[in-house]
Amino acid sequence: MAFDPNKPYNLVSGGFDPNQSFTFVEDPISGFDLSKPYNISDDEGPGAIDYAAAFGSDIAISEAGRLGGAAVGTAFLPGIGTAIGYVVGGMGAGAAGSIARQRILNPDDELSYGQIVADAFINLIPGAKGAKFGASAVARQAAAGAGISAGARVAETAIDEGELPTLEELTSAGLTGAALGAGLGVSGEAFSKAYSKFAGMPTRRLSEAFKIGDPDAKILVDGVERTGKEYGDMLPSNFNDLKLGISEAYSDDLIRARVLQDEVAGGQIKQEDGVIDRFLNVFDSKGVRPSKKGPLKVKGDESDFYLQRRLAEGKITAKNEELEKLVDIDGAFLVSRANELGSEASVLSRSVNEYLYAKHGVAYNKANRSKFGGDGAAGKTTKELQETIRDFEARGLNKQLKESIDLRKDLSKRILDTIEEGGLISRVDAGKLRKEFPDYVPLNRILETDDLADAAATITGRSGRYETLASGIRRAKGSDLEVNDISQNIVDNLVGATRRAQVNKANQAFVKLIKDNPTAAGSIASVRKPKVVSTKLVKDTSESANALRAQGKSVPSKKVPVYENADKNVLTVFENGKPLLVEFKDPRLAAAMKGTNREVATGIIKAAQGFNRFIGGLYTRFNPEFMVPNLIRDRSEALVNNMQKMSMGQAFKTLDPISTVRDDMATITRNVTGQRASGGRGAEMDKLYDEFVSSGARTGGLGLSTLDDVEKSITELGKKLNAPTKSKAKQFNKFVNGVNEVFENATRFSTYRRGRADGMTMDQAALAARNSSFDPQLQGAQGDTLRALYLFSNPAIQGAKNFIRSMKNPKVAATVMGGLTATTYTIDKYNKTIDENWREKIPDFKVNKHITIVQGKKPDGSLNYISIPIGYSMVPFKIASDYTQRIMFGGEENINASDIAKDMSKNIIDAYNPMGGSPIPTVLRPMAELASNKDGLGRDIRPSWLEDDPRSETEKIHPWTARTQGGELALNLAEQLNDMGYETSPENLLYLYRNYTGGPGTTVKRLFNATSKIMNGEKTDRSDRLIAQRFFGETYAKTFEMRTGDQEIIDRIEKDQATASSKLRRVADKYTDRLSKSDSPQERSRILQDMRIDPKAEDAVVRRVETFLKDEEAGITYADKQVKSLSVAGRAQYFVERIKDMDSEEAARYLQEQINRRVLTPRVEEAIMGMQAFQSAFGK
Repeated sequence: MAFDPNKPYNLVSGGFDPNQSFTFVEDPISGFDLSKPYNISDDEGPGAIDYAAAFGSDIAISEAGRLGGAAVGTAFLPGIGTAIGYVVGGMGAGAAGSIARQRILNPDDELSYGQIVADAFINLIPGAKGAKFGASAVARQAAAGAGISAGARVAETAIDEGELPTLEELTSAGLTGAALGAGLGVSGEAFSKAYSKFAGMPTRRLSEAFKIGDPDAKILVDGVERTGKEYGDMLPSNFNDLKLGISEAYSDDLIRARVLQDEVAGGQIKQEDGVIDRFLNVFDSKGVRPSKKGPLKVKGDESDFYLQRRLAEGKITAKNEELEKLVDIDGAFLVSRANELGSEASVLSRSVNEYLYAKHGVAYNKANRSKFGGDGAAGKTTKELQETIRDFEARGLNKQLKESIDLRKDLSKRILDTIEEGGLISRVDAGKLRKEFPDYVPLNRILETDDLADAAATITGRSGRYETLASGIRRAKGSDLEVNDISQNIVDNLVGATRRAQVNKANQAFVKLIKDNPTAAGSIASVRKPKVVSTKLVKDTSESANALRAQGKSVPSKKVPVYENADKNVLTVFENGKPLLVEFKDPRLAAAMKGTNREVATGIIKAAQGFNRFIGGLYTRFNPEFMVPNLIRDRSEALVNNMQKMSMGQAFKTLDPISTVRDDMATITRNVTGQRASGGRGAEMDKLYDEFVSSGARTGGLGLSTLDDVEKSITELGKKLNAPTKSKAKQFNKFVNGVNEVFENATRFSTYRRGRADGMTMDQAALAARNSSFDPQLQGAQGDTLRALYLFSNPAIQGAKNFIRSMKNPKVAATVMGGLTATTYTIDKYNKTIDENWREKIPDFKVNKHITIVQGKKPDGSLNYISIPIGYSMVPFKIASDYTQRIMFGGEENINASDIAKDMSKNIIDAYNPMGGSPIPTVLRPMAELASNKDGLGRDIRPSWLEDDPRSETEKIHPWTARTQGGELALNLAEQLNDMGYETSPENLLYLYRNYTGGPGTTVKRLFNATSKIMNGEKTDRSDRLIAQRFFGETYAKTFEMRTGDQEIIDRIEKDQATASSKLRRVADKYTDRLSKSDSPQERSRILQDMRIDPKAEDAVVRRVETFLKDEEAGITYADKQVKSLSVAGRAQYFVERIKDMDSEEAARYLQEQINRRVLTPRVEEAIMGMQAFQSAFGK
């Protein structure tokens, strides 16, 4: 193959084939002509050029693959994609590089399989391969230059004598058995078992084991060799699959369907060549770059499947929450009426249910008399049902409870309306049912009828979350069993019908998309009617048949078609009540369309998910200090995302503070509290809000942040309808949900309004609203597992994805970067007029993640400032803009480029890493951070200077902690735990409290401290004020001095002193070690003479050696030295502990011995005599 360093590297043409010979172009630097085939002479063996070519090729291929794989992964899913790309690229390229090197050095010899495996894993450790070859190549060339004729074989033997990395080395590089096993295509357990057999051993052992058929060696060699040989061709050809697989797993479980469309929501998302595709320079076999545009052209919202699928969950949520509101209305009515009638709400509710059941039961018995073989198909006889009706109406309850009766009848009617709207039943059939059962209520949690059963539930197969296999209508059989609770049946049926209908409507859009693109769709999917495989005879129970039977006439059975079983790659869709089958060519696309690709959390993962949901609620939903700053962050990100979707004028209105409060927040507040406007602008906003909710744009707030949360919230509705109560806890929860609704959806409502004003359809504006910041109901197939491991991982993924997608638009990027640069420049100039060193005084996270404006400067040099938060995804761009203006306009062109790179890298990881800065799962993170004594921001939890101090853990506390009420409580608790035998620092307790109580814990702590200050007559400061402290801050002169002035000098001097002391100690230890091993006075004399003439033996060294000799002469041991290092009181306590079990004579001898050895001094002796324990044991 030809490699031209002046041209972009092409992974397809640049893929390594070990069976090809190497040809290169001329080296532009050395002039060495590499365009000719290069061979190694068997006589001469490999020389310097050979090794340069071999190791250069190896390192170049290896490094490019490892870093390129990480870059590819990062490009489409930062964090997780980075890790997967790193492992796949690193192992594959490491093996490819190893093969290249071996072929250059020994083209005729067998490949060293052990070295291929070793190189594959070594390449996963950053810099390891380059360092290894840099050192070993010199030794090998020296051997070849010494006249060894078989240089190639000797060199290869040396290579094969290398060792595989140990499991510890791989683990220290952050590589787990599961990740490495995935790279080889085996389980983590299988990898660990196979690799541990050879870890740390010479590579030749693995080669030998492979040659004799060792199964563990075969796992490693086969996996790595296959990866290496196919690496060059595999990555480009499967790049899109790799990309889609990662995105599907962790970002969007419907991505495979989305990329089929040329656009989504009128162009909000366009499927086109990506940056990585262009970078990889991927071509097909004919040398033509294949278009990455979606093959299916979307002609309107009705055929925009991805749009309809994304909105379906929002529409389902909206209808279910409307149901919940109606249930609350019903409950409030019954509670009020129960007080008037002297009854209980639950009793009245059951009476209404029995009445509705009886009204429907009469008609049901009549319709099913023939099939059931008599009266009572509804579970009770017609006479019993009519008696229930007469008794209820005789008491006047049909009038007194009319509101509840009408509401529940309306909910029952909505079941049929919903499935008709969703295309699950035809309009004709729906009309027949309404006529036959005017008082319908569900008896057995399913809509039952005769006439429609033949067309429904005849198709069976594997269903999923996103598939409707049946209309929800089944053949009525009748039963004398007790009817299930009517209230629960109503809720269950309506909720089920809602989901069936909305899911089916979205799937109808896909059918239309396929039909609109008959040519392009041929390789994707086909739509057809189900095949009839047989027929079955069923009894005709229609009205006409029953009339004939009543006349004594015979009625033949009906023939009902039996349809084929639907394959797992087939999606069932209903149109006008008739089923259609969508048959997919790609099983992975079929799984995504059906929803079977999404894994459901179980066991420990499910428990961790519940814990994270609880903790997440404490940090957000129940945290008053989160809401306002988060609203501002959402607005800043929404501005950028809206610029990509609508006109600049409408997008910039997103930041209008007056409209935010007057229109967005006020409108949502009115609707949440049920106090809608009666006219004017308020009424217009309320109408627009209804449209916003019904279109699926609303996310439901953080209280209902996922699909599972929504479904769980409605499982209790039936019980709630059957037993209405007033609960203070539920009222409080409703209040919290309402507050969150206002803050969480204000930005989305604003985006929806702006989109509609800009000409978007309802559905297009709804998706723009959901994508204005992040959509909590959008996640990958592995989303449940990811959220169980890492708190807020999904917001990080979705928010970053939306923001970066918007910034790919050149117009948006130019506007944003220009605006940020101008803003940071203006603020920097203004702040410098107050204090030139303002950046050094304000914490970095405030400067980087906020728009920070200095308010004033105090006499001591400290500052007051305001900090306005910006969206997390915007932070790296804001920092880049700030550096730009400082270098170009701020006179800071000498800023260290390395420091800029480090700062940018850190903040990019902070902004886009779904793991939140640490690979340790959230539930375990506080414990891990306590063990390392570093919090999530890298700050000390406990005073680091006290970590090795022998004092009690209860006293390892920051000076300022003890000055707060919360700190005092922690101190008292730590002391109580110490009395119980558990020793811990108060700082640990405070840290756990903050982590496991979240926002409410911090709020309570701040309120407690503020209240304590007020009661004690102390002045409160900004840090004591709720919410305000998130925006207003102040610096401290002492902090500034420690950060920028004296502390730097002190740190340098301390470092120099510590270094010098360590060196002197090492010199002294060298001589004391020699002295301790010497056997004669003459030898000791020579050692001391050596020390006197040693220029490194300064006075401090001599003193340490002299002390060693004196201690040795006195018989002082290491333990004695430790005792002497204690304070006087500590030594006294030590000696009393030692002698407490001795008799007086033994104790006296022991103490005299310590006096003679100068361990027990007069001051210590005096302290012992005054101790109560000593006096009690030995007298005064």
